[in-house]
Amino acid sequence: MQADSVAPGGSERVLLVDDEESIVRVMTRMLERLGFRATGCESADEALDKLREDPGGGFDVVVTDLTMPDMTGLELALRIQEAWPRMPVILCTGYGDGELPDLDTTPPGIHKILHKPVRVQHLVAAIREVVRDVRSAETG
Repeated sequence: MQADSVAPGGSERVLLVDDEESIVRVMTRMLERLGFRATGCESADEALDKLREDPGGGFDVVVTDLTMPDMTGLELALRIQEAWPRMPVILCTGYGDGELPDLDTTPPGIHKILHKPVRVQHLVAAIREVVRDVRSAETG
């Protein structure tokens, strides 16, 4: 993730998932500095546990890496969609446009795809967009 000089803050509760501890730590701190309530997880299973611990909808969005051991970000998104169909998921990937494996369209359960390195302003904008879209769908 690249730091930006200006990124608008937010108050959404974000669940970050990446198998690299340093990425989780940096992303969590950056979002917290901007006012978000961020929780980091280093595995998809840990993220699912966090979601189960707060079934009342404590998180507004999940941001996950694509490539992780044991369960990919795509598999995690499908599991989230099955259990929490209104939970938006943002997928971060090091693959370039058109290089995502076996994908012709945005996969089920994924609301937005961001390409690494992710700029803070782009992550913040994506969080706002998917949370707004989900909330609009619920009230509309």
